[in-house]
Amino acid sequence: MYQGTGDLSKAIRTFNIQLLAGFGPIPIQSVINLAAFIREDLLMVAILQRLLPNLLKLSKGNPVRAFNNIDQLITRAYEHHLYETLEDPSLQTDFLSLLDSMIEGGSSDAFWIREFMISFPINRLSADIFSMACSENRLLVK
Repeated sequence: MYQGTGDLSKAIRTFNIQLLAGFGPIPIQSVINLAAFIREDLLMVAILQRLLPNLLKLSKGNPVRAFNNIDQLITRAYEHHLYETLEDPSLQTDFLSLLDSMIEGGSSDAFWIREFMISFPINRLSADIFSMACSENRLLVK
């Protein structure tokens, strides 16, 4: 029996992570599509932790920008999960590597996201404030 939406959210997150773990070879484009558009904030970091290493391996010598919705994925991760991304050293390294690859392909969004991530010290409060500003004003110009 769940005692509130917090318990239910944790249970759903745990269930979804178990599903991801049993995924086997991951269909990169399908996971990018899922992560770029779902409203499941609790699952996004787990998806990124699983997706990015596979995406980086696959993209060796191939343009990452060739994947549909990759720009939406990085923008969503940046706007809503910046602190979590910076808090996990391997996720941060993989995310910056993805941004580098996208910059090589000509992505200006990736360039500005990378600049912000490496230029300004981030703590939980500043990341939360930035996230709120992004959702209210859409700071990234498309």
